[in-house]
Amino acid sequence: SLSEAFNIDTEHPLRFNGKPDDFFGYSVYQTEFGNRKQIIVGAPLQANLRGEIYSCTADLQSCKQLQRPGSESVRFFGMSAAVSSAAVT
Repeated sequence: SLSEAFNIDTEHPLRFNGKPDDFFGYSVYQTEFGNRKQIIVGAPLQANLRGEIYSCTADLQSCKQLQRPGSESVRFFGMSAAVSSAAVT
């Protein structure tokens, strides 16, 4: 799949890659906790349709998978993104 987005900084755009079959980037949430700027990215079809979410940092241009809260039986986790400041560390 392809995601199109508008980027104000066209000379130094940020790009985070995931597997297309996982729908990495289907949902995106940009946030800042203290001085840490993060981009939360959903991949709702990853892990046999269970879905996963990632925390990506602009300064390192890398992503790490976040721990899933609650039940493992939830499917399509990461289809939408909303963040509580207490939840992301």
